[in-house]
Amino acid sequence: MARYKSTYVFPWHPEWSARVESIDVRLGRVSALARLTRSIGPAILQGASGFNRGYVDIVAAAMLARQGAPVLLAEATWQPGSRALDRLLKAPAPVGFDGEPRYGRRLGRRAIRMVDRANVHYAVLSRDELVTFPRVWGVDPARVHFIPFCATAGSLELEPTGHGVLASGNSLRDYRALIEAAPKIGDDLTLATKLPLPAITAPNIEAGFLPPAQHDALARSAAVVVVPLLANTERSAGQQTYLNAMGRGKPVVVTDAPGVRDYIAHEETGLIVSNEPEALGDAVNRLLTDRQLAQRLGEAARAEVHSRFGIGAYVRRLLELADRVLE
Repeated sequence: MARYKSTYVFPWHPEWSARVESIDVRLGRVSALARLTRSIGPAILQGASGFNRGYVDIVAAAMLARQGAPVLLAEATWQPGSRALDRLLKAPAPVGFDGEPRYGRRLGRRAIRMVDRANVHYAVLSRDELVTFPRVWGVDPARVHFIPFCATAGSLELEPTGHGVLASGNSLRDYRALIEAAPKIGDDLTLATKLPLPAITAPNIEAGFLPPAQHDALARSAAVVVVPLLANTERSAGQQTYLNAMGRGKPVVVTDAPGVRDYIAHEETGLIVSNEPEALGDAVNRLLTDRQLAQRLGEAARAEVHSRFGIGAYVRRLLELADRVLE
């Protein structure tokens, strides 16, 4: 079997440790890039690597691809445009939702053209992106593959039913309908996000960024978790948020958006609704008042995450895809 270089670090997984040289970018970007590119060999790199990681994975992918090494870029959750460039050019941020960047769309496409070669494969997080990713980035659809993502919380213990409704996250979120629905929701609602929000008058809403420990405590104690996503986007988002909640046995309400139905079965492991005030309010109140339904969905969701969407399953799928496409 092939041995791979990778920027994913899964030291607890015996098959991964036996077959992969894991290089932790967090311990030094320059040294990580040097180790990744000093010899030609197949590599599994993190496509979601961004500014905080110095784009090491993308640069390494371009260098290895030019040398003829087969490369798998996993978690290729890309959207054209640059939020960093938007901030630099002081583009006004949309209010209540995570709109697409205004600047840098052509720059992003040019960067991917520098990476793309016949020996580069991409793993996306939804079936929708099997169609949109090749169209947006101009790559061969035969080299785009769907690998379901996983719950990432360090602990996925079953949490007792608490109180309150939690909606959190920034990427491709759209809080406008949920804010409008809030006065009719029969419990406190927390919006944990860095996104700028419209003026809030509903007395049951608390909004703003939460430190990780405080957010984790709320995620454990919430009665319902809501993930309001933008529809008709070029990529998927929100998997980490709703899979973590599901893994803890929380009933979830997620708005219908790319990828959601790859992970949630409506009325079986969660509720999928349109991102409209009435639909969101009705779904949340339904779970708050029908505790039997909430318990059934939470238990089924937890079982689904632990059987199909755990991090161990994700690691196995990464290796299986690499074995298949990185010849």
